[in-house]
Amino acid sequence: MHAYEKLLIARFAPSLVLVNHALEIVHTHGKAHQLLNLPEEAIHRDLISLLPSSLQHAFRDGIRQIRLGAGKATYPGIAADCPDGQLWLDLTFSPMGTSADPLVLIELGESRVTSPLAEPVGFAGQLLQQELDKDPDRHRQTPSGKVTADHESVMSPCGELLSSSRELRHTLQEGQTTDEGMAAVSEQLQEEIARLNELHTDLGNLFEATQAGALFVDRELKVRKFTPQVKTYFNLADSDIGRPLAQVAAHFTYPELLQEAGKVLHNLEPAEQEVPGREGQFYLIRLVPYQAPDGSVPGLVITLADISEFRKVHHSLLRLTDELRQRGADLERTEQCWQILVDNIPDSIVRYDRNLNVTFVNEGFTKETGVDPSEIMGRSAFSISSDLQRDDSWPRSIQQVLTTASVKEYTTTYVNNRGEQHYHAVMVPELSADGQEVESVLTISRNITSVRQYERQLRQSELLWRGLVDHTPDVISRYDSSLRLVFVNKAAEKEFGVPAKELLGRHPSGFSLRTANPQAFVDKLEAAFSTGQMQQHISETESSGEKKYFLSTIVPEWGESGSPETVLLISRNITDIKRTETELRETGALIRQQNDQLVKANEYLDNFVYAVAHDLRSPVANLTTLSRLLLKLDSGGKVQEYADFIHATVRRLDQTLNGLVEVLEVQSSFRIKLQEVVFEQVLREVTAEVAPLLETTPGRIEGDFTGCAGILYIPAYIASIFRNLISNSLKYRAEGRPPVVTITASRQEDEVLLEFRDNGMGIDLDRQGHKLFRPFSRLTTQAEGKGIGLHLIRSMIEKNGGRIEAESVVGSGTIFRCYLKEYNGQEIKTDEPQGKKPREISDTTQAAPAD
Repeated sequence: MHAYEKLLIARFAPSLVLVNHALEIVHTHGKAHQLLNLPEEAIHRDLISLLPSSLQHAFRDGIRQIRLGAGKATYPGIAADCPDGQLWLDLTFSPMGTSADPLVLIELGESRVTSPLAEPVGFAGQLLQQELDKDPDRHRQTPSGKVTADHESVMSPCGELLSSSRELRHTLQEGQTTDEGMAAVSEQLQEEIARLNELHTDLGNLFEATQAGALFVDRELKVRKFTPQVKTYFNLADSDIGRPLAQVAAHFTYPELLQEAGKVLHNLEPAEQEVPGREGQFYLIRLVPYQAPDGSVPGLVITLADISEFRKVHHSLLRLTDELRQRGADLERTEQCWQILVDNIPDSIVRYDRNLNVTFVNEGFTKETGVDPSEIMGRSAFSISSDLQRDDSWPRSIQQVLTTASVKEYTTTYVNNRGEQHYHAVMVPELSADGQEVESVLTISRNITSVRQYERQLRQSELLWRGLVDHTPDVISRYDSSLRLVFVNKAAEKEFGVPAKELLGRHPSGFSLRTANPQAFVDKLEAAFSTGQMQQHISETESSGEKKYFLSTIVPEWGESGSPETVLLISRNITDIKRTETELRETGALIRQQNDQLVKANEYLDNFVYAVAHDLRSPVANLTTLSRLLLKLDSGGKVQEYADFIHATVRRLDQTLNGLVEVLEVQSSFRIKLQEVVFEQVLREVTAEVAPLLETTPGRIEGDFTGCAGILYIPAYIASIFRNLISNSLKYRAEGRPPVVTITASRQEDEVLLEFRDNGMGIDLDRQGHKLFRPFSRLTTQAEGKGIGLHLIRSMIEKNGGRIEAESVVGSGTIFRCYLKEYNGQEIKTDEPQGKKPREISDTTQAAPAD
């Protein structure tokens, strides 16, 4: 809109000069400088002093009229001397501003009147023109004196002529004292009349030719004059002059037209309104007061213009404005998002202009380099490159992007407070709005120092891996998803005797190796790809007439697609292991055969021992009886001595046989019954059994089973443990103090601890501890015994994974700690020798004497 307004103002607005109360030029517009021949620096200078002499009188009079309150002064056809010749101007003086700051607006128009008048005539020329139009011959033929009389008769009844020609009368009073002066004035008036006629003709032609509709009405709103274009807006004919406007039909809808016209005549303020036409058009109607030269308002000027296209353009402009505003808002939001992104992105972003000077730096650059943006803004890329120790090709790369308008990737290195840093940069050209020229280059740099470090580590790892792969004795190979061999190490050539290049790219079915059941190997490879799980396969190959076995571990290698892309095979030669397995199977068969023979031999020995033990029992019993009979004989002397010796020997032999049978019974029990054993009850039973010992040896047995009341165990075993340990404590008591035996029970995790503590003679464990639990091994001769009690206890405890420990101090007493593993509540079965009938534990164990 501003461009159109400037175009219309330049085309149709008059040339203007605005002066203040001191006649200083405040503002000029249009061709005022050329028309008045003013210098360019005329602003705030006195206007009158700058004018040519031909214009000074007219300007002084016009300004004086404004100061006198005339409202407006008009001077048509004023001659002005210009460098290109004489120019005729129409001058209009109008008051402006406020009482505190009065201004005068001077309108300059190129006049069509060419009569050379020396002074302005105002509206007097117009009145004379009207008289000449009525009777032109009479005025032309009147002598000089008559002209003066007619001139005075014309001026006398016309107050407007008197007010408009004050300067003329002043001039006449000063310089026209003779008829010759009046003749000159008459001649000038004739020329002015001719100019006015020409102006009238031009105005008529202008009305006919103009496309703007102008309707002149008087104060009673009667039609005075109209341009031809008005017929487009009203039903008017030339005969409608003098017709009231209310009787004229309009082609638009504006019922308030007459009312609005009355307001304009009353308020003397222009008004305008957009109104719709009958066929969808839109018209702009302006109501402007018609001001006469004397300041009166004899009527209105109604101008009409078709603004339909203008409205369309206006609405289009409004729509485009809204779109531009919306796009501007979107662009602003995008700019904000871009700014937030740029400020928070960890990458360094720098913009260079066409001169390679820095115009923008983001926060990522500061965080990464520690350089404040103010230190590099406006600086050249060459100087920054030197400061940051970049290589010199960095600025040249930016210049290349400016020249070619293509994106360039670049890797650079520079040193900061963290040492040497590596960066990968992308240089992006930023084009102008027309896309024809690169205005700047945006560089986005990412720190790849850690990536470089990882690359070095990866290369080192790869070299290490390659060294391991090339020197490992195992065959390492890789297959792709189409089961083609893509890698194999040097060990393959050694194991298979085939160059690696002959194997690469082949399917397992196409190998030159003689492999047993190759389809099984292919199935394992496919299973690794389909399931993603590790597979194992044992293959048999033959190379150079030698049969070899390989154990292959197939490991899937996952790719970015989320599925295995390759599989890695690690194949180990297990030929020696296979041979060893064959030898072990053969050895195992031989061992099983020998074991069967040993079982049979053991079974024979067991039967032999049982048979010997039972067969010897009868002679021993007979010898025992005979020894007792001999003791009853009162033979005296040597016979009695020999009888005592024989009885003691037979008794020891009987005890040895009973102990042997008891050991065999415990070691060869193959089916055992379990029961919940109550420690308190077992202690009462055992105490009753050893009561004779307590009678001959005063002492006491104490039990505390609050920590554990019982255990799921073999009752005979628990009774044997109590019996043997209590009887040993009583038998091997200390001299001079009554024996005291204390038994306690407690649970410790998955074990039950039975602790037997006495105050007996004690055991020298350092000297005799190694044979404490040996069978038939006695540590002292203080009391009789077989030497198998502790051996039996340890055998029974260890049979279910338990253990027994001893702690003793000579002369102070002994502590036995039995850690018992509880049975699981089911019948216990052991390996039963073939052909031997299982037996339950007999009462022999309970009847065995303690040791």
